[in-house]
Amino acid sequence: MPYTDLYLVPVKRALEAVYEDQARLAQVVWQDHGALSYVEYRAEDVPSGRITSLPMAVKLAEDEVLFLGLVTFRDRAHRDAVNVAVFDDPRIQGMMANSAANMQHMIFGGFASIL
Repeated sequence: MPYTDLYLVPVKRALEAVYEDQARLAQVVWQDHGALSYVEYRAEDVPSGRITSLPMAVKLAEDEVLFLGLVTFRDRAHRDAVNVAVFDDPRIQGMMANSAANMQHMIFGGFASIL
């Protein structure tokens, strides 16, 4: 069953276009190294909560917008191997050094499929 990496990351509204360009590059790099799919979503209907919420989870600021990314792999071993190659790739290293995203508030994790 597929394995999926999920991440939530805040981005300054003024840097959305830059981030979208970076996301397009990330999609190419992950798929070049074998990811089955790479998609990103811009939050549109994500309410703030009083106790918990996605915006609260990433400490979303007033001048930021939330993005969600999903990357799928064949299984956990495939994910681990692809991610090693991705993070060794100079295209990603350069992008991470100048990321438009607020990486300090990023939340991420790997998820095994159950259905």
